Amino acid sequence: MRAVLIEAFSERPCAGNGAAVVLLESSQADDWLQAVAGSLRQSETAFLLRQDDTWLLRWFTPSCEVPLCGHATLAALLALAHWRLLGAGEAVRFLTRSGPLDARLEGGATRRGSIDLPSGGLIPAEAPQDLVALLQRRGLGAPQRFWTSALGYAVVPRDGRPEIFIDGRKLSNAVRSELAAMAEIAEPAALDGALSALGRAGKRVRFDQATAAQRLVSLVETAGGTADVGVDPVALMKAAKNATEIEGTRAAHRRDAVAMAHFLAWLAREDHDRLEAEAGA
Repeated sequence: MRAVLIEAFSERPCAGNGAAVVLLESSQADDWLQAVAGSLRQSETAFLLRQDDTWLLRWFTPSCEVPLCGHATLAALLALAHWRLLGAGEAVRFLTRSGPLDARLEGGATRRGSIDLPSGGLIPAEAPQDLVALLQRRGLGAPQRFWTSALGYAVVPRDGRPEIFIDGRKLSNAVRSELAAMAEIAEPAALDGALSALGRAGKRVRFDQATAAQRLVSLVETAGGTADVGVDPVALMKAAKNATEIEGTRAAHRRDAVAMAHFLAWLAREDHDRLEAEAGA
């Protein structure tokens, strides 16, 4: 067994996104992999095992296995180059629990590479009525097209199986099969009834303050339960992010803010031009 610490997204030591990479000689039990990840104490540890012309790849935080990790995948690619198991310009396919991931080292270099990560597809849907009304009030008409993404809510009981409330149209057969092994799957329309039932049973329900709508909180309280609004109750189980990851998130937020400002400025100009045209008429 070999192991190395890789700083992804950086060209100098101790400045990137750290991940440990462990090269296995044979398959190991999950509890052994988890113990190694806990001992290495990185946000993610990637485990590699050769299988014919491909590599099996799994990721563990110090507390649990995760289905996908971008920077640890890049670290695994660079680790193969470090161990001279992959040359400059060569490609590799990682087999993971999130499906196959293709990666490639840059030509003429073994310290730079790229990976193709899966993306969640957008799903055509009917535009929300409040958005339609807003655009119509501004004289812009109804949106010609609208998409949604695979977001949903989950109710996680203290004991028993979790229940995920998500539009079934957003789930492929493979994703549905994976989720069904871990939780019950229900349509979003069933969420209100489930929360009201918890309230009628006098249950105390923890809501994530960052994502839970006040309407959902009211359902529990109106039915006689107690709503405890606070930090995500499973936050401690998630991988801790380092300064590089946090700064990347902040940069993304700044880009989003600029894009939104440009959009609102355009919308204001369109509205202003329409009003001038109406006044001139």
